[in-house]
Amino acid sequence: MKTLAKTALIAVSIAFGAIAAHAANVELETKAVTINGVELDYVEHGQGAAVVFLHGLFNDHRQWLPQRDDVGARYRFIAYTQRYHGPRPWSDDGENYSNATHAEDLAELIRTLDAGPVHVVGRSNGGHIALVMALEHPELVRSLVLAETGGVGNLVSDTPEGKEAIGAFREALAPARQAALAGDSDAATRYFYEAVAGRPGLWETLSEDRRQLMLPNGRMLRLFFSAPRTNISCDQLGQVRAPTLIVKGDRSIPMFHLFSDAVAGCMPGSQVAVIPNTGHGMSQKNPAAFNKALLEFLERN
Repeated sequence: MKTLAKTALIAVSIAFGAIAAHAANVELETKAVTINGVELDYVEHGQGAAVVFLHGLFNDHRQWLPQRDDVGARYRFIAYTQRYHGPRPWSDDGENYSNATHAEDLAELIRTLDAGPVHVVGRSNGGHIALVMALEHPELVRSLVLAETGGVGNLVSDTPEGKEAIGAFREALAPARQAALAGDSDAATRYFYEAVAGRPGLWETLSEDRRQLMLPNGRMLRLFFSAPRTNISCDQLGQVRAPTLIVKGDRSIPMFHLFSDAVAGCMPGSQVAVIPNTGHGMSQKNPAAFNKALLEFLERN
């Protein structure tokens, strides 16, 4: 009966949050905090145990607006814009760009906001940052939610399936890399988005609001393509003790399915949730299903 009551409460919370978001569409006040000498923007909503959200590449904290009301109804929702993302001028030329830098920023943000230990939710590259931080600062992490973590190709690169999937993605990504290094961030953003979705031409179907979430952040792709990669081994993943939920979209490209399955296989006890009718953009494309899986996991941990 207790489990049924919790499930019902989660369902009511999701329904109420969706209604409130459509009815009010109220933007939260964006706050600023200085982290490791850099000013970062963030929003927060609600009270209770903190849930910190990490966006992916060429995005910012607005990527998580579809989660704000549902999560904020029961927890302290915190979403922030990573260094080199958002509209703020960069404090350097990008020489400090790396997921290790982002992970240290995340750890310091948690301390500065007096929020830890926290539930950490990361999508794509944000999931990789969350893992790096969890390995370096396990005391700050209450649980992990990894939505199709990027940057773990080393886990599957020796398998035939992995070689094929990674090779196909790199081929699709080549125009984005070329455009980014040539300084055309708008073209790089478009090509990168379509490569991740596995659907050439998809950019033209997006609303202007959706494009404007990504285009101003596209300038960081030059840094991403130039930066050294941070590999995480299967042995390292096995050292993570925080409860972990791995989330994937049922329509995602093969590479992300392989990545997610590999991460799950390296983390004993981790759970897997599949979001229906969506791909890599699951938290925005099917927020009701994503939020339900997220809240049920948070309730257990």
